Amino acid sequence: MKGKTVILFWICFLWFGCQSVLSQQYKIQTSVDSTKVKLGKLIHLKLQTQVDTFSKVQFPEIPMIGTLEVIENYPVDTFRKGALYELVKKYGITQYDSGVYTIPRLAVFINQKPYFTDSLQVEIDNVAVDTLKQHLYDIKDILEAPKTSSNWWKWLLGLLALGLVFFAGKKGWEYYLFKKSGQIIYKTPIEKALALLKQLDQKKLLEKGEVKTFYSEMTDITRNYLEESLEIPAMESTTNELMTLLQQVVKQKKYPFSKELLQNLEKILKQADLVKFAKSQPFILEIKEDKQKMEEIVKSFHQALPKKPEEEEALLEEEEKAAKAKKAKTKCILIATAAIVLIFFGFAWFTNGFGLLGTSTKKMLEKEWITSDYGFPAVRISSPEVLERNEIKIPPTLESIIQEQTSFTMGSLQSLFFTQIKTTFLKTKPEENLNDAILESELKILEQLGASTLLVKTDDFNLGQGTTGKRNQGTFRFAVPGTGKEVTCRYEMYLFQQEQSIQQFTVVYQEEDTYGKAIAEKMLKSIELRKSP
Repeated sequence: MKGKTVILFWICFLWFGCQSVLSQQYKIQTSVDSTKVKLGKLIHLKLQTQVDTFSKVQFPEIPMIGTLEVIENYPVDTFRKGALYELVKKYGITQYDSGVYTIPRLAVFINQKPYFTDSLQVEIDNVAVDTLKQHLYDIKDILEAPKTSSNWWKWLLGLLALGLVFFAGKKGWEYYLFKKSGQIIYKTPIEKALALLKQLDQKKLLEKGEVKTFYSEMTDITRNYLEESLEIPAMESTTNELMTLLQQVVKQKKYPFSKELLQNLEKILKQADLVKFAKSQPFILEIKEDKQKMEEIVKSFHQALPKKPEEEEALLEEEEKAAKAKKAKTKCILIATAAIVLIFFGFAWFTNGFGLLGTSTKKMLEKEWITSDYGFPAVRISSPEVLERNEIKIPPTLESIIQEQTSFTMGSLQSLFFTQIKTTFLKTKPEENLNDAILESELKILEQLGASTLLVKTDDFNLGQGTTGKRNQGTFRFAVPGTGKEVTCRYEMYLFQQEQSIQQFTVVYQEEDTYGKAIAEKMLKSIELRKSP
C-alpha cells in the first residue's frame, strides 16, 4: 500500500511539473511605439511571440482594448527565426478624451491555452490652442454638399431607346408591307406563289387554331400557281380532277414532272380535303411539314417548266434586286454594329478610363482610399484597395544575403495596373551595391512575367524628411493575354535602405493611362517609412 502511494505521488509530481514547464515555454512581449501622444493620434500596440511550426496562435480580435478604441487591426506578420516562427500582431488604438489610460492584460491563445500580455500605461495629451494667435470665428451655416451622380444610366437608357426605335421601325415596315400585299403586282406566277406562302406564316393561323383556314389558303395558292403557269382550270377542279389534268399535261407537253412530285402534291391536297370536309386534325409538326413540302413542290414545278423570255427577264431582275437588298442590309448592319461599338467604347472610356483593357483606373482614382501599414518595419501607404499578402520566393542569387521577404500586392501585370510593397530582411549589414543587385533582380522578374524591350533609367531619389533611396524607372512592351494586343507600360521602382532591411515600392501602369499615372503619384506621396526597432 505504501509503495502504491509513493508511485501515485511521483506521477502527480511529474504531471504538475510538466504542466509548469509547458506553461512557461511561451512568452508574449508587449510594447507600444509611444506612451504619450497628442489627442487624435494613434498608438501602435505590438504583441510578439515565438512558437514552433506546429503551434496554433490566436490573437484577440476585439473592438476595444480597455477604454481605448481599436482603429486599425493589422494582419499578423510572420518571420522565420531558425526552427521557430516569430509572430507580430499590431493594433492602432486611441482615445478621444485626454488623460492617462491603462492597456489591460490581453489573452493570446497558443494551442488553445491562454497566455497573457503585460499591462501598460499611455497618456493622451490634449491639443493646446493659443487663442491669442488663433482667431476665433462665428460658427458657419451648414452648406449643402454638392451632389455627385453618375450618368451611366442615362447612356444605358439612350442605348435601350435606340434599340427600341430600331425594332419598332423594322416591325412597322414589315406590317406595312403585309397590309399592302394585296396591292402588290407580281411579275411571275412563281414570285406570287412564294410570296403568298411566306405571308401565310405571318398570319399566325396555326397559333390561333385555324387549321382549316391554313390548309384552304395554302392549297388555293398552289392551285392558282398551277392554273397561271400551266393554263389549266386548277381552281375549279377537285383533287382527283386536278391530278388527271396534270397527268394529261405531262403527257401532251412532255413536261419533266417526276412521279414522286405528283404523288406528294396529291397527298397534301387530300390531307387538305380531310381537314376541310372531314374535320381531321393533324399534328402541328405534320402541318408544318406539309407547308414546307408545298413550297418545294411549287419550286420544283417552276424549275421543270420552260422559261418564257419575260419570266427570264423578271428572274434576272429579281435576282439583281435581291442582291442589292442583301448588300444594303449588310451595309446597314455593319454601320449599326460600328456605331454601337463606338458608343460602347466611348462610354466605357468616359466612365472607366482604361477599364476595358485592364483595371478601371478612373474608378480606382475617384473611390475612397484606404491608409494601412504593410510589413515590418512597416510601410504606411494610401491605396484604392487593401494590398493582399502573398508568398514570395527569394531569388537564388540573393539567398546568401536575404533572410526573409514579405510582399503585398494590388492588381496584376495582366490587368495593366500593378502595385507591390516588399520588405527584405538581410542576414548581415547590406553592402553598398546591394540596391543595384535587388533592382536588377526585380527587372528579371518582370521579364519572366512577359515584359520585353525594357528601357531602364536608375537614379537617386529623395522621399523627403531625410529619406533617400534608389529609383529604377522606364518602359517595357507587354502582350495582353487573350487580346493579341501589345501595349507599352511604364514602371517605377523605389528602394529605401535601413540598417538591416530594405523597403521597396513598385508600380506599373499603361503609358497612355493618365489615371494610372495619377494613382502612382498619389500613392508615392502618401508613403511613410517606419524605422527598424
